[in-house]
Amino acid sequence: MTDQGRLARACHAFVGMEFFSRTQGPLLHSVRIDTAAPYSVVPHSLWAGYAVPWLPLGSQFLTLQGQVNPGALTWLGAPCQFGEASVFLVDEAKNRTRALRLVAKFPQRPVAPHMENVILAGYNFLTDNAIKLTLDPASRITVGPWTDVVGFLTVP
Repeated sequence: MTDQGRLARACHAFVGMEFFSRTQGPLLHSVRIDTAAPYSVVPHSLWAGYAVPWLPLGSQFLTLQGQVNPGALTWLGAPCQFGEASVFLVDEAKNRTRALRLVAKFPQRPVAPHMENVILAGYNFLTDNAIKLTLDPASRITVGPWTDVVGFLTVP
């Protein structure tokens, strides 16, 4: 609500994503789909706290001129590693997709507590896996335990 009494509705798209934990087995999390984020982000508390295996792909991003871009591989001020994990999407009936590639920033320390619970699936997640995102906010429906469903992901 604004100071002028106007409704200011904030909306996010979410999907169920399953990670593997070396200590606890499969972990199901709600993941925010953020098409404005160029890369996905797996918070430190998830990957380090649950021993989620991932493959390092780099610790620095370079400019086209070959110079280190110091701020490019950070998340909310925390330095990150760039890496890849294998994940599954899970629907309301607990059906799992094939294994999908999650290329992401892996922060090397925790960030603000309210952001440590937010896993982002950036636009790269959709393109890396040829996933089709369909959104239609005018057609809100209830699907299983979820209300206000306004879209679907189609995994080839």
